[in-house]
Amino acid sequence: MSLPSTDQMMYIIHHVFLPPKLPEKSDSVPDKEAFLLGKLLDTLDIFKSYVSGDEAKIISSVTTMIRRLKDSHTTSGCNAALLMTKCDDTVNIEAFELSLRNESVITTLGRLQRTFPGPSLAMSLDNFSNPEFLDTTVDTLERMSHEEVAGTKIKVRKAGQDHDEDRDTTHPKVVTELFMAFLRPMCESCELSRISKNTREEVMYRNARFPWRRSSTWLMARVAMQLVMARESEKLGALKELYKSFMLFFMSYLLRFLSKRGIPSEYLHVMSSKISRRLLKLDLPHDASCLCFVRGVLESTTAIIGDRWRNIQVKNGYTCDLKLLRTLNFSADIHHNLTALDGFLSVLTKKATGTQSSETFILHSDLIESKPTELPDPLRFSSPRYRVYNLIALERWVAEHLGYWMDLHLDADGTCSKLAQLMKGYHTAAMDAYDRNPETLSVMLLTLLELWVACDKSAVHKHNLLRNYDPCIPTEIFQTLLLPLYSHEFRIRPNVLQRHGAHQSVRGRGTSSSDTRITQDPAARVCSEAESGFSFTG
Repeated sequence: MSLPSTDQMMYIIHHVFLPPKLPEKSDSVPDKEAFLLGKLLDTLDIFKSYVSGDEAKIISSVTTMIRRLKDSHTTSGCNAALLMTKCDDTVNIEAFELSLRNESVITTLGRLQRTFPGPSLAMSLDNFSNPEFLDTTVDTLERMSHEEVAGTKIKVRKAGQDHDEDRDTTHPKVVTELFMAFLRPMCESCELSRISKNTREEVMYRNARFPWRRSSTWLMARVAMQLVMARESEKLGALKELYKSFMLFFMSYLLRFLSKRGIPSEYLHVMSSKISRRLLKLDLPHDASCLCFVRGVLESTTAIIGDRWRNIQVKNGYTCDLKLLRTLNFSADIHHNLTALDGFLSVLTKKATGTQSSETFILHSDLIESKPTELPDPLRFSSPRYRVYNLIALERWVAEHLGYWMDLHLDADGTCSKLAQLMKGYHTAAMDAYDRNPETLSVMLLTLLELWVACDKSAVHKHNLLRNYDPCIPTEIFQTLLLPLYSHEFRIRPNVLQRHGAHQSVRGRGTSSSDTRITQDPAARVCSEAESGFSFTG
């Protein structure tokens, strides 16, 4: 037996277990469906040894049915299934739809509630065994499986014309209506037991010609097995939960098979979780024959995942070998004789003392090195090579020397214009360098705020009338800053807010509204003071 390919194993995982992350394009290939049906047959043969009596007879019947399905299965375009079962001297013929419309799958929250089968008929065994009838039926079904029929596809309008939407499913009426109507004159209506299934379906489509949807072959096999097992169990008085027990066994068998093929741990975990949930919902007796097999598979899978995790920890672990410290000799290791360096330095000394130059070399650098008494040059920010370093140098100068510089230039005429020019240059360079970095942008806002407060102090010092105007900067906005250092917060509270608040306390006298931009017009304030000092009588 050849080893399964990775695509075949992933096909089983996606369609049987339905993990959270699914493909986004169609993966329906005949060899993958045949591989899935082959694994289903292998599991039925093994499961037969775990049951006895009537249950074993039912499993044998189901095995024969699935083997015939595997041998005769081809890709069908009619989106329908036919189930023919012999019952005494009649043959029951049942039809049902496989894949639902994309709209039904996408718009439904949770699971889809479906009832199987659809229309059903009963034909006498004599009529069914007629060779002419069998030849006609086979030819008809063969043509229906690959020929397209008008009116079975959804119409979409493209380029001003109506086209069949081949990315959606086909209406099954060719089989469920036309073929069943063809059989009706030779059959009798019959009422057979039905099953209700809460099916999980998905339609995934992205950058692909056809979408991914759950295998219709897998749905057909499940419905056929459940119908046969449920009806035969009721007739023979066998285990009612035979189908669910087998599905639990089948998923466990697949998990054991896949865990030995190097499947990633996340898939093993998903499969183990789904099997464990089925095990809890089924509530099998402790002495159930298949329960030991299921538990053994879950335990071995848990051990595999644990071993993989321990190997990852070992490979990524760091062991510090402190034994090497015993051989260290610190007194000898910190002293080195660099004879070549000594010779090089002596040559430089001789060149410096023996050479006289008529021109003095002046080193030019674009880095900002401002003294406490000098305002930084905003033109230095234009150098892209040192822009970030110059921005940091300016921010440090503002934090350390702005107060001292303001004491020297508080009443100078050009203080406000120089600070405004510095703020504009710094803001332009910082917005470009600090883009999408909330921490550095917060530092920029803090620096601009300190420069503005300094400019405001100089303006108020020279023009006392400005004390009557509200600066209109709400202090609540500073709560949103993401400052990386505690010193930045310290600068906001005592160095900025106290100075800014002092101006507000002077300017805000006589107003109670926090929304007014001008606390009180100077002329109006003079008039109000004059009115308060005089009284008029009529």
